[in-house]
Amino acid sequence: MKNRLKFIGILFSISLFFISCDMKENTSKMSKNLNIEKYTGSSESEKSYLIYNNKNALLIDALRKSSEAKDILKTIKDKDLNLEYILVTHGHPDHFVGLGILKKEFPKVKIIVSNQGIKDEIIFWAKFMEKNGQFENESPMKLKSEKNKDGFDYHKEIKIFEGNILKLKNGGEFLISSNYSPSEADFISTVYSPDLNILFSSDLCYNKVHMWQAIDLNKIKNWKNHLISFKEKYNSKGIQVFPGHGEETDDTIFDINIKYMEDFQSLISQYKNKDKILEEMKSKYPEWKHGDFFLPPSIDFHLKNE
Repeated sequence: MKNRLKFIGILFSISLFFISCDMKENTSKMSKNLNIEKYTGSSESEKSYLIYNNKNALLIDALRKSSEAKDILKTIKDKDLNLEYILVTHGHPDHFVGLGILKKEFPKVKIIVSNQGIKDEIIFWAKFMEKNGQFENESPMKLKSEKNKDGFDYHKEIKIFEGNILKLKNGGEFLISSNYSPSEADFISTVYSPDLNILFSSDLCYNKVHMWQAIDLNKIKNWKNHLISFKEKYNSKGIQVFPGHGEETDDTIFDINIKYMEDFQSLISQYKNKDKILEEMKSKYPEWKHGDFFLPPSIDFHLKNE
């Protein structure tokens, strides 16, 4: 946790400076009267998904910046939707910082997480970021206090969702899974839509985005085991996978991500030079984005801890 805190804190500060508000938006008409709008953050290709029927909507994750979440807000208003739920899949900042502006515009929305661990991690990172000045341009996410009575009340606003089946009013059922051992995040949830045959995998899948590997070997092992279990559970269903980073894909992403982690571990074992490992990973995955963001801290973590 301390290593991730150090790396994420530094990277988040740098990315806030360079990030643009340019968002990719793509609408797909799906079956069962459900539609999906996809939003891509510009710093790490982090994803947010708005799934809606003719009236009500579920948002999966809320992006890294309030300025990015404004695009989500605009869609909801333009389509005259009731934002019924926001589900935050895990506690990393690039998946929850847009919450504040959405809550202000839609005060009745239910902000939910699947377990206490995710809620605790969100609060941990929010406190860390505010303490280090990373919320200076994110006033909707500053913590509520005696001095800041208009701040975001994390304890009150974020609820633990009881059960594993979420239903939208007017149609749409979603199966939430959170029984995952620590991997990319210590606590994480995924969402499967039987109506759409889509797995919203959160950060357990990255598609053509370099994967965060600044975690210990046991967590990497857990992560690979999660992907193996996805293969066993979903490979015969012909599902689509909507990842936490990168564009939607199919079930081949499970093997692709496993191979990526194995390649990374192999290079760490083979070379002790950061620049060489960085060069080799970029060469093996030339089309993958954000190598200069995710790879250096991941390499540093393992070289330091060997």
